[in-house]
Amino acid sequence: MIYLVKNGDFIRIEYTGYDANGNIFDSTFGEIAKSLHDKEGALLVIYGTDRLVPGMEEALTNMQIGNSKELQLTPEKAFGHKIKNMIRIMPEKDFYRSEIRPEVGLAIHMDSEQGKMVGVIKSVSGGRVLVDFNHPLADKNIKYTLKLVGIIDKTSEKINAMLADMDFKATIKLNEKEDTLEIEVTETPKEYEEKKQYLDAVLKGIFPTITTITFKDDKKKQEIKTDTK
Repeated sequence: MIYLVKNGDFIRIEYTGYDANGNIFDSTFGEIAKSLHDKEGALLVIYGTDRLVPGMEEALTNMQIGNSKELQLTPEKAFGHKIKNMIRIMPEKDFYRSEIRPEVGLAIHMDSEQGKMVGVIKSVSGGRVLVDFNHPLADKNIKYTLKLVGIIDKTSEKINAMLADMDFKATIKLNEKEDTLEIEVTETPKEYEEKKQYLDAVLKGIFPTITTITFKDDKKKQEIKTDTK
């Protein structure tokens, strides 16, 4: 049976991204994977929800399990073109107030209405700091090697995949009607409370038939229950 990727599918992909000079900027292999993704191996992606560059999304819709492709992507299919208002001049004194010494090449984080932004300092002169908040690969042609490793079908397998991806060691009980879910956590990951809240929101969004999620934590001897009924 031929199965092609569609919105909402849970898929696992392997890839390596190269800039125009052949330098690796992202990968699911080796030390760069451990640095960027905290682990090495196939990446779990909820297709249409997780952010992939347009060219990668388009390629996946025509791939079957086990297929590999090499993608040569223009900026339109990759990280887009630079946007002028994403390049900002900021007072140097604002950096010192935040105990930051502005230097060319330094990456900074800034909260905005659109969420957290990452920028790179391009110049420091006359009390002014020029910061570029565009993606570092904006305006660039890039290459990906991409492989579709697998597609996860069953609801219980999807939930277990999400838990494992977030470093939860847990067992689940999903009732026959799939309206309640019990997650028994045997080993809590880092940032447990934040990840628990994220899982509660995301799982209910992906699986609208699940209305009640209960987290059981053996270590803390407590239950955390959420109910949307």
